[in-house]
Amino acid sequence: MSTLRSTLVSGLFWSLSALALVAPAHSQGCNFGDDGLANVPCCQPAQLNIPQFPPLGLSGAYACFKDCSIENQFNVRVQVNYVPVLCDLMFFPITVTPGSSTAPGYQGILVGKYARTWLEPDPTGATNRQIWRFLVNGDLNPTSGAQPCPLPPHPAGAPTHFHGHIDYACQIDAAGNQVFRLAMSLNHLQGCVEHGLFSCTPYGGAAAHNDRSYHLVAPGNFTFMPVPPMPGPLVAESVRSTQFLPAYRCLGEARVFQGQTSPANQDCLCVPPTPISTQPYTHYRMAGTVGCAGATASFNTVPIGVPLAPLPAGATELGLGMWTGAPGTFPGSRTLSTHWGLINYPDPCNPNDPPFHFVQGVSTFGEPGFLFTQPGAVFNTFLDLSDMRNQTALVGGPIFPAWGCLYVSKIVWNLNMP
Repeated sequence: MSTLRSTLVSGLFWSLSALALVAPAHSQGCNFGDDGLANVPCCQPAQLNIPQFPPLGLSGAYACFKDCSIENQFNVRVQVNYVPVLCDLMFFPITVTPGSSTAPGYQGILVGKYARTWLEPDPTGATNRQIWRFLVNGDLNPTSGAQPCPLPPHPAGAPTHFHGHIDYACQIDAAGNQVFRLAMSLNHLQGCVEHGLFSCTPYGGAAAHNDRSYHLVAPGNFTFMPVPPMPGPLVAESVRSTQFLPAYRCLGEARVFQGQTSPANQDCLCVPPTPISTQPYTHYRMAGTVGCAGATASFNTVPIGVPLAPLPAGATELGLGMWTGAPGTFPGSRTLSTHWGLINYPDPCNPNDPPFHFVQGVSTFGEPGFLFTQPGAVFNTFLDLSDMRNQTALVGGPIFPAWGCLYVSKIVWNLNMP
């Protein structure tokens, strides 16, 4: 199975490369400017302009959750490389090295979808810091560790599919040097999500690990802990689409006018009747309105009940914890949550595509930031979601299965809260 999934990665690369006509433009060092995706009308071809990010190594914290409580935690070391492929599509070769004899190790390639960029003021008075966010997923092969923790109890030779994010930050230090840093997360959720009905790895029994989830966060100055859910208005920023045929092209953004998230119940997903636990999932509803080329479109979460999928409100958030860093450092002191759900959004840029999209994403809270598209407005929560399309769905085919599959995103939602 490991060889098969590696072949799929290679096939995905070449199938996408065959569609490519536009590659990303990379500036050297800190960009300190917008990415170019808001400079053209909605649905029109756009050129992405972001830095060329250097290879980075950093500490990491890895945790197994059992029944929504920490079962065990391990120190690891993470090495990440950056390989641009198409306009907003990147590969991230990654190696996770165990920090002890019992810690996990992984190796593989993450597929990354560029999400957006923003600025953060430096409280020490130095130059502002710019952030570039990518949403990632990939099949990682284990190199060390035992089952069922820290490795999922999958069949022998099977990789583990992770999804999450990578944030790059660049800042000018006191000596005038450009300094890049990285923060990231990778998640493999419980079996009713990763190996359930809509999965391309529909395991049963112990292999499905309905009681366990697996999480990697870097850098390692991170505390796994409950995080308050994020109710409130959605203020800005955009929904952006990609065109796959006749060529792979980034398209201009649709602007978010307004939106709202509303929390529903909390539980532990696959192990009812456990409604509350140490670190539960929060189900929530979300809806919003966007403007594109003089017209409006809307998006909203779509509930799906058990046994089809544990999405009683349409979207779910798991608060992972919080980084703790000195003022002026990155990622500083911000919380981190992983998200997943089902969104109804008739894409105005790809009107022939199905309107329903399984999504995954991430939110961070606690370090104020500024958008290039709304100068002067301050935001504290940055929520980003992307849809999940396997190879058959790249050109408008069926969207199922979704979970546990290597996928490429066609739509990203960039959402903020005050």
